[in-house]
Amino acid sequence: MSIQRALETYRSIQKIMAEIEELLPAQDTEQLIERYQALEQQQTLAREGDRELLGLLRQGSEETASPLVRDLLELMTEIQESNQRLTPQIRGYMAVHQHELSKLQTGTKVMRHYHSHTDRSGQLISSTG
Repeated sequence: MSIQRALETYRSIQKIMAEIEELLPAQDTEQLIERYQALEQQQTLAREGDRELLGLLRQGSEETASPLVRDLLELMTEIQESNQRLTPQIRGYMAVHQHELSKLQTGTKVMRHYHSHTDRSGQLISSTG
């Protein structure tokens, strides 16, 4: 992977993270999941590219002397800072949803054990008027 391609991948990661940060207050779960999946895809590409770039760095390739390497490192730092901002927000979001899920599960258990004490003999109600 070239350094230019790595920059493109990391810019994509940065963009998706910004989108996730914008979506969190609205708590649009479907959009968040979609963006998270896109983020995972880009992170996979970045991991693969990082292995290749590490090989270039070890070989002392001319490409590694490029100013693009500095740009890439700066972008990685920005992404790390963004990640540090996002992590507590995402944990909070997950805690709220975990609490809501727990309440729903409790309600389901209660309803499962609830039995009506009314007579189920199929009596008809009649009214005279």
